[in-house]
Order: sequence, then structure tokens, then C-alpha cells
Amino acid sequence: MKLLSWNVNGIRARHNNGFLQQVFDEQPDILCLQEVKASMENIPEPLKNLDDYHLFLNHYHDPAYAGVALFTRSKPREVLNGFLSPLESGRVLQAQYDDFKIYNIYFPTGTGSVEKLENKFNFFNRFLKTMEKESSENIIVCGDFNIAHQEIDLPNPHIACKSPGFLPEERAFLDKLLELGFVDSFREFNGQPHNYTWWSYGHKCRENNIGMRLDYFFVSQNLKNNIKNTTIRKDITGSDHCPIELNISL
Repeated sequence: MKLLSWNVNGIRARHNNGFLQQVFDEQPDILCLQEVKASMENIPEPLKNLDDYHLFLNHYHDPAYAGVALFTRSKPREVLNGFLSPLESGRVLQAQYDDFKIYNIYFPTGTGSVEKLENKFNFFNRFLKTMEKESSENIIVCGDFNIAHQEIDLPNPHIACKSPGFLPEERAFLDKLLELGFVDSFREFNGQPHNYTWWSYGHKCRENNIGMRLDYFFVSQNLKNNIKNTTIRKDITGSDHCPIELNISL
């Protein structure tokens, strides 16, 4: 099974400029998109009528911001817009299939104010409580976590550790996820630095590979041996993020 996850930074923009077609050409079984910035009403009609895919969307109350979308060949048994109980507007799609569950998540950035950073911490706490309860199940979690986990996941760790995105408290959330038995699937195959999924627009950051690894596929421990590979698809362009790809036997 082939899964792709991509922060598109605007689904309409990526559709209109043709870049979204790159991922559909890959024919993934499941495509998870973050920061779609659209409600169902203003998603381009061709995307709502794809022959091979079911579309699910959790848009933010302001549809010009955030939002997550799921394109899936097989229709899930159930799709929810949150974790165990609360509605997470524009941030979570939980899809239950016969043999596994996938979470498509756009985590808050935490930048701009103390309140926004606190909101990010609260969101991660709700997420981790859910993962703690479900860690024995077949779980796949993907999306834009807005956190670089290790020093090899960005070029300037000693400077970045003072700002949201690489704060010690944020990195501890991902440590906790690993302690629960989840596997950072990319690091199962590649332990090298300079593998990034996000680059700031301008200043030739992408050309010079000055970025951060913010996007992940985490897999529950009992699915670890099912992972075939995980790759960062820098060849697919159009957004300030690139997709990540998980191939797994399910």
C-alpha cells in the first residue's frame, strides 16, 4: 500500500497551477493533505469527482486557514474529525479501515504569541493521550507536525532551539510518541542529516537545502515490520513543503 502526505499550502493553488497532479500521477492508495485552506464548497469540482477516490475534508472555521483532506481509494468504515472525543476543527481526520487506522493531522505552529504556543502544547497533549490509549492498535499517523525532532533535522539547531518548531518542550512530545512504541518510519531507513521536508520561500532556501524536517509518518510498533520504505519526495514541487511517501504491507 502506498501512502502520500503533503502540506500543500492551499489545495486550490496547487490544483490551479498543476502541481497537485504530480501526486495523483503517483496513484497512491491514500493521499493525506494538510493546510488545504478550503471548505468543500470551494474545492475545485474536478477534485470532488475523481473516479478512483473518495474525498473527506475537515475544514477550519475560517476556510482560508488550516484544513486537512483525505483522498482514499478504499472507503473507510468510519471517518472522524478529531481524536477520542473532541472536534479538532481543520486539523484532524481519523479514518478507520478494516485492518488499521490512519490519522491525518496538521499540528499548530505555535508561533506568534504565548497563547498560540500554549495551544500547540494542549493540542499535542490531546494527541498523545489518544496515542497512549491506541498504541496497541494498528495505527499510522502522518502530517505536518511543525516540529523538527533531532538536531540532524535542521541546519542550525543551536539557534533554532530558542524558537517554536525546535523548543526542547516540543521535541519532548515526539520523544514521548517514540516511548509509546511508535516508529519514525523515515529514520528506520535513513539516519543521515540534511533530509528536509520544508523550506522557507525565497532566499533560494530550497535550492540550497536550508530547511527543516517537519513532516512524518509514525507507525505503531506492531506495524513496524510491515514498513517497506519511507522516502522524502523532494522531486515533487509546488508548495513550501514536499510530500513524504510510506510504502507498507497491510
